[in-house]
Amino acid sequence: MPKFYMAYHEPTDVPDDKKAEMQAAYKAWIAKYADVFEMPETPFKAQWTVDGDGHREGFKQPMMGFCVINAPDADTALAIASENSFIQMGTIHLAELMEMPKG
Repeated sequence: MPKFYMAYHEPTDVPDDKKAEMQAAYKAWIAKYADVFEMPETPFKAQWTVDGDGHREGFKQPMMGFCVINAPDADTALAIASENSFIQMGTIHLAELMEMPKG
């Protein structure tokens, strides 16, 4: 079954009371789709950008974390991502993972 990478990009200013509400909705979404998670809730701490000029702290669009889900197709993965309460405060990037041949 295809696997999809779902990246959570940091929201802009979100009031504390809204954060608690969003967290509860996010936990409900995780519970609803528990059977599709290949790698659930993988939050990030410190982040760096590395390029030909060296490295620097942070990303252009900071990420909060990611998960990997199993879905039969992109439409299903998009439907699952669209129900994630995180989109009310931040951005989700979704990408199908490609299996590389071994050897």
